[in-house]
Amino acid sequence: MKLYDYGDSVLKDGLVAIAAGGGSYPFVAREVAELGINLYITGFTKPLKHFEPVLEFHQIAKDNLINVIGATHYSTEKFACMGMVDYFKNLGLESEFLQGKYYLEDL
Repeated sequence: MKLYDYGDSVLKDGLVAIAAGGGSYPFVAREVAELGINLYITGFTKPLKHFEPVLEFHQIAKDNLINVIGATHYSTEKFACMGMVDYFKNLGLESEFLQGKYYLEDL
């Protein structure tokens, strides 16, 4: 995990915003700011010079004092996939979760 320390270290109102996968888009940061939340956890958070949306996301987070925790794309999405195994089993279908690999380059 990687912390982008843009705000207060105290959690505001006990609220945390979470989005699995790649949730580093400007509209997400704006919504988190509008909700008054100061901690956001998502998968892909690496600022890429050639991808303006993620740069704008980080600027909005900084401007609104929102701390961002990057937890890798895979690590934030795998739990939904694991849950689907039970869903398919309940339908009588064989299923198995195959463990993948996280990439720290996402951070």
